[in-house]
Amino acid sequence: METSLLQTLAHKHRTTLVKTPKRRQARTQTPHGPRKSLKRTIPRKGQKPLVAIFGGLSLTRKDAAVKDQVTVPYTNSRSA
Repeated sequence: METSLLQTLAHKHRTTLVKTPKRRQARTQTPHGPRKSLKRTIPRKGQKPLVAIFGGLSLTRKDAAVKDQVTVPYTNSRSA
């Protein structure tokens, strides 16, 4: 997905695929440490800047399930 995004951005801005990640590459802080991501910040007058981040997610498995994630066994009960 990252390659597809970079190809789209490169074509939109009439540049090469190699130059695009160099301009957008950033480090995102996560609980599992820093991760590489693509980041775009647009400054605005009188407001907070717009920030778009692609990637930077940790793909580690969670050890404990949250109560909402526990599946309830399906019981098939026919109506009488």
